[in-house]
Amino acid sequence: MTAVQGLVLVGSFTGIGEAEVARGMLESEGIHAELENRHLVSMVWHYSQAVGGIRLMVPLGDAERARALLGLREAIVEPVDEDTRAPGDVMIERAWKATIIGFIGLPPALHLWALWLLRGAYAAGGPRTERGRKLAARTVLVSGGMVALSAAILLGKVLQ
Repeated sequence: MTAVQGLVLVGSFTGIGEAEVARGMLESEGIHAELENRHLVSMVWHYSQAVGGIRLMVPLGDAERARALLGLREAIVEPVDEDTRAPGDVMIERAWKATIIGFIGLPPALHLWALWLLRGAYAAGGPRTERGRKLAARTVLVSGGMVALSAAILLGKVLQ
């Protein structure tokens, strides 16, 4: 996922269909729009809510017009530019995705990887956004718990 300078969140969708329709409508009106998390949600659709859904991003200058076209009343202001979104935020989002996908395959390995990414995120300066801080807390809780549970199961088998 790449962050283009000056993009803001104008909507979040649970399904790829409704997100593509909204993006298409905005682009037909001349507003550049990007969808974040669309590939993850298209592969693992039942985790859509866990990763924040498919995020519809538009340039900051077109945000109000986009919200009006989509019929959104409340402004969802979360700038995604170099001033607010640090490398730590990007790594924390990757760590959270590894945590979610870790329930599907290789649970201990992907949860360890998520904690390793989280360590790197804090070494890079940590999260700057509220979303980054929440995802970091969730990653520590879920992945830390899964690693501890895996270690307890392994230790139980060794001691038998």
